[in-house]
Amino acid sequence: MDDIEEVTADIVILATGYENAVPGFLEPIADRLEQIDNELAIREDFSVCWDGPHDRRIFVQNASFGQRGLADPNLSLLAWRARRILDSLLGRASYAKPENPGFITRTFIESWPDPGAVEMGRRI
Repeated sequence: MDDIEEVTADIVILATGYENAVPGFLEPIADRLEQIDNELAIREDFSVCWDGPHDRRIFVQNASFGQRGLADPNLSLLAWRARRILDSLLGRASYAKPENPGFITRTFIESWPDPGAVEMGRRI
């Protein structure tokens, strides 16, 4: 396995498995990748925050459990995350509505519905 092959490509997709770890092949640029608590810092479009060219992005999935919580490794959201990445790659606006910009958001008790309305809904 001493053969080395060079390939010129516009996009590289690496399916590295279902493991939350920074792959070894990123080691040469590891000091350029932003981290938050030993995890890659991830933007809303699932691209890694780094100091490289803005048109050279690294997208990841299942790599931000600490930033996004339990929903991050959830396979049922895989298509939604893939759509966010595709929209970013194609330069399209995300389909999220401005008043609800994210699928996964924190919920504060102040945003809970009126208790009277909840009680009325139970009678239906």
